[in-house]
Amino acid sequence: MPTSLSNLSQPLKVWEKLEIIVGDDDKRGIYVARIEDFLGGGILITAPEFQQGTTLLRENCDVTVHVTKTDAVYEFTSRIRRFNSQAHSLYLLTPPKKLRRVQRRQFVRIDYFEKIQIAVATPDYGGGEFEWHQFSTRNISGGGMLIRGPFELHEGDILLIRADVFKDLGFELPIAAICRRAQKEEKEHLAGIEFIRQDNVDVFLNQRRLALLPVSITEFDRAAQNQLVNHIFQQQIQMRRKGLL
Repeated sequence: MPTSLSNLSQPLKVWEKLEIIVGDDDKRGIYVARIEDFLGGGILITAPEFQQGTTLLRENCDVTVHVTKTDAVYEFTSRIRRFNSQAHSLYLLTPPKKLRRVQRRQFVRIDYFEKIQIAVATPDYGGGEFEWHQFSTRNISGGGMLIRGPFELHEGDILLIRADVFKDLGFELPIAAICRRAQKEEKEHLAGIEFIRQDNVDVFLNQRRLALLPVSITEFDRAAQNQLVNHIFQQQIQMRRKGLL
């Protein structure tokens, strides 16, 4: 049965995914689990699966829980306990406390100033080596970037991107993006670009053009995007704790 919490826009539901964080800053441990049931105000969950970090999840430790709704990401605190079940290993989160909205956008955006490489896949590209150009970033989200470079990009341009943030997350490079807007700010050429995900690559590229481009552009799927979103969200939390946001 769904359960509602004060300030939560939509009820929690069985099998909804929760992100469970133990510890702080760079030493935190990140786990994910699914909701199994609701008991006495607490939340019964599957055995948490380790994602990343160095702090281990222990019984009776305090945790921070993130849940993603259509309008925002919400956060609450709880304590995790083992729940006896003959069927399979389950855990109980004690009744949530300090529920708050921590992110309002579909994709949280943070300042991000790094050098990246861009190649433009022009409509008449017939194969062979790309010409790579150095751009830099202004900000980044799970959905795209604001970039600046030495020449003007145009709305609708298909771009290939090499960036350390993708490499550090283990993504195959390059990934693809589309230019959604472009403008000139004093002497700088700015462009807002949207990452092209695996499930909509055929919206932007026909099969002929797609066959000429690196296969890695079809590997940026929803799971990879979620990984990027999580990485950026954790960076935002750290910046907020340091008073930078």
